[in-house]
Amino acid sequence: MKMKQQQRRPFNSYLRGFAIIWVLFLCCGDDKLVGSVSLDLNQQREGDGDNNAPPLQNASSEPLVQSGSETAMPSADAIRQRFFLFRLFRRRKIGRTRERKTTRKRDQVRDCTAAFTMKMNEKLEEARRLLLDRMAAVSFNLINYEHDAAMNNNSIFFESDGDDDDITPQSDLSLPNRSIYVVTTAALPWRTGTAVNPLLRAAYLSRRAKSINNAESSTSLSASEATHPDKSIRGANSTDSKAKPIKQYVTIVIPWLELEEDRLELYGPNHTFANSHEQEAYIRDWLKNDASLPDEADPIHGLRILFYPARYHSGLKSIFAMGDICAVLRNQTTGGDLSNAVCILEEPEHLNWYRAPGEGWTKVFDYVVGIVHTNYIEYASTQFHGLWTAPAIQVMSSAMIRAYCHKVIKLSGVLPTYAPEKEAIENVHGVRAEFIREGLRRASLSSVHPDTIPLDEQAGDQIYYIGKILWAKGFDLMLELEEFYHECTGVYFQVDIIGGGPDLDDVKRAFHGRRNSNNTQPVQKTESDEVLLREFIAKKLQTIKPSSIEFDIPKSFHELRRKAIPANFLGPVDHATLGKKYKIFVNPSISEVLCTATFEALAMGKFAIIPVHESNKFFLKFANCLGR
Repeated sequence: MKMKQQQRRPFNSYLRGFAIIWVLFLCCGDDKLVGSVSLDLNQQREGDGDNNAPPLQNASSEPLVQSGSETAMPSADAIRQRFFLFRLFRRRKIGRTRERKTTRKRDQVRDCTAAFTMKMNEKLEEARRLLLDRMAAVSFNLINYEHDAAMNNNSIFFESDGDDDDITPQSDLSLPNRSIYVVTTAALPWRTGTAVNPLLRAAYLSRRAKSINNAESSTSLSASEATHPDKSIRGANSTDSKAKPIKQYVTIVIPWLELEEDRLELYGPNHTFANSHEQEAYIRDWLKNDASLPDEADPIHGLRILFYPARYHSGLKSIFAMGDICAVLRNQTTGGDLSNAVCILEEPEHLNWYRAPGEGWTKVFDYVVGIVHTNYIEYASTQFHGLWTAPAIQVMSSAMIRAYCHKVIKLSGVLPTYAPEKEAIENVHGVRAEFIREGLRRASLSSVHPDTIPLDEQAGDQIYYIGKILWAKGFDLMLELEEFYHECTGVYFQVDIIGGGPDLDDVKRAFHGRRNSNNTQPVQKTESDEVLLREFIAKKLQTIKPSSIEFDIPKSFHELRRKAIPANFLGPVDHATLGKKYKIFVNPSISEVLCTATFEALAMGKFAIIPVHESNKFFLKFANCLGR
């Protein structure tokens, strides 16, 4: 519209100038101009053949201006022309005046809007700074409160002037009769890193603690035998030791989802536990059969499992505690004294975001270690509200970690800095023995055939991904990789996507397209089936009301593809069962801290294709890891 106005402006200016000159000539009474007009009218009448009409007089024979004070009246045509040109000029002038007023009002509205926006931005910035200042003040008070409580503790650790990395009686986990509590934010059958890794950590700590205490008991027994050689006394001591109940030194503390809809959404319809005892039985069965830890799965001699009430937040895709976890542990512990125990907080920031009022972890336990698993700041920054939520999450996480942890372990350097004086970057995760045995099997095959690495026939060159199905896991990068491979070769490479998650339907449509999302494997239909299908569709269309039609908005442009990518979605399975089936593992995620699935694939001797990123720095040193 603006271009059209700019193109019309030269013509309009010429027209206005011509009109002004014409009006001036008419107003001045130019004889030649009026004479020429009357001559043209006489010629027109002669041409029309009207001989009876009186000819108009020429301006030379009858001048318009007479002698004396009398002035001749202009003709009707001249008045009509003057009036027409005056109206035209007046209309143009009124139009320009209105346009100026409209432009002025528009500029005033624009200025007012800009000023209002600027004021709102200033107020929002001021409110954001005020919020951060208040959060920093709360963090400072919490740090001082917990630091004072730690200083009042009658322990040697806080009175020593040595290095913070030195082993102290409080941080030494190899001491006998030491209770260890591992608190995490997820539990099986949700196969996520914060559910599997803490459970395996607690199981191996239980095995280690049992061996330490058995060695200590045997040492004390031999000392008693040397002191009391009498058999009767030795028999009495042995009888007392047998009568003494066996202590479970390591406890895993996991959430129990109180609402049935939360368990159905997170665990699926196949694992709807009626109570926490059923879920505990499922976890012990997994430890015994899948993890090959039968001794640790024993409910009497092995690992102790406790639950705390929690609920699942579908928007944040996280589980949060409903109550004070420390109070739950005290109530379920004999005597309620945990002053000599060590607590390992898996995701300490997550556990304390919505912590109920009560005593802090450092007041209840003698030593608290926090292991940071997830980069929540990276997750928040990918959302539309990440501009203000990411800094807030960082400040809150730093406050929680400083207040409730004596030592902080970050799994990789991709995590931000929370407490520099307490932090250490270390990979404290591991893999199960099944993955290492599969890697040894492939290594033995490669030693027999050094030129090639023979695999099972079912392995071939198949590619797979296993993990939680979320857009934050890098599926957009995998789709770009598919498109690049299609440009180079003309076809898409086939991939099996294993796992579940809240974005499963959206990711499936992005790979298959909206047309092919429901029919990933076409089935041969007969003519009778097509007829029945048409009848069924016709009946359905008759029952549909126009108001009940809902439009499914595409979540990404990949859903509009016409040619489907050959991707198979197989659901969640245990990674250990895929040892002999695949050869190449692809993980395009750059939001991970230390991906457990990549660790397991490398342990099995498979090729892992991962991005060159700070979170994958630990894996890039392996020969079968391919960085891109």
